Amino acid sequence: MITKETKITEITISELKIILWKEVTSIIEDGKVITTQNHRSSASPSQDKSGLPDEIKIYADFLWTPEVIKHYNDVANAGVPTI
Repeated sequence: MITKETKITEITISELKIILWKEVTSIIEDGKVITTQNHRSSASPSQDKSGLPDEIKIYADFLWTPEVIKHYNDVANAGVPTI
């Protein structure tokens, strides 16, 4: 039997509360991993949380206070690199 499994294996929070994460997708046949694929994503305090994975939404809900969002937008609008 072949199955596909996706896990978030790494989460990093930047100084500006940008959430970066690594997802690993594994294809498993008869209990043995036959291939894996890594995918990295990020989410900033100014973006909509609705499309984020549930595990990442937990971090966003905790970290992205109105003050953090305002600070992030002020820095981003000033043309300063945000990561």
